[in-house]
Amino acid sequence: MAESQLYQPISVYQTRILCLHGHDAVAESPLRCDLYPADILHPSFGGIGVRSDKNGEDHIVSYEALSYAWGSAVRSKSIVCNNVPFAITENLYSALEVLRPTSDSGRRYIWIDALCINQSDPAERSRQVRSMLFIYQNATRVIAWLGHKHLNTKDALTAVASPPKEWLDINFPVVISGLEDLYSRSWFKRMWVQQEIHAAKQLVLHCGDLQFSWFPELSNPESILPPPKNQPNESLAWYKSKPKTASAQDPLSTLRASMSSLRLHNLAHLRCFEQFSGSHPAPIDFVETLLITGLLQTTDPKDHVYGILGMNIIATD
Repeated sequence: MAESQLYQPISVYQTRILCLHGHDAVAESPLRCDLYPADILHPSFGGIGVRSDKNGEDHIVSYEALSYAWGSAVRSKSIVCNNVPFAITENLYSALEVLRPTSDSGRRYIWIDALCINQSDPAERSRQVRSMLFIYQNATRVIAWLGHKHLNTKDALTAVASPPKEWLDINFPVVISGLEDLYSRSWFKRMWVQQEIHAAKQLVLHCGDLQFSWFPELSNPESILPPPKNQPNESLAWYKSKPKTASAQDPLSTLRASMSSLRLHNLAHLRCFEQFSGSHPAPIDFVETLLITGLLQTTDPKDHVYGILGMNIIATD
């Protein structure tokens, strides 16, 4: 019933754009938004790809695109969209809570598949899937929603981003726990994410209210550690000069082993992330792409093919 009230038919050259309203100084206030029909345009029209129909007038609008794992299919949360109550999943609701503007007059334009596509219309859904790569390519940035923040996420990110000299004294279990939680997020294991991160002009990751950009050390946390003892450097010289207690084990060796195990355990989806993200990823053979993405999660096995078609990273020779 809600779908029939919310969605009107759109043309084959159109999509929809979500306009997320700010809250009225009360963070717990209901989530409100509007859906506007939007023409999918050539990037030369301002380079953003869509024209939004608002108040009877056409506007070129900048928009962001949300990349996230749907999670549970249970639609347990409610928002108000076009003045119609509409049920969505808890994970999407959590993302919208964090992303909505903090002032009542604020507006944020976002493309979100679960809302901008009428999911109860198979024909529309099929057409929109074919346009998704273009939509993500022309977003000002892609927002990756990883879910709620883990207790140790911030400390782990801070540690990995800092020179070893600054963080060898921190609580190692905290770092390992934070990284393990980060790598295990279902977002990294989702098939369609590969296309979304490949298309992104700019990728911003969100863990709850924690916002950060991916940096190379996160793909290979071992690289931030001082080299083995037969490769001395300034950081290692500092480390060796530290006083040791008789009962203490070598924390550097322990950390190196833990990070190596952590990377190996998450090698498949981290390799995919490394391959498809970045502004100039190296070309890769289509068959090899199928092999490295074969363990990623999808509800339909055919999406292992559809999820990579159209990406210019695929070698054609």
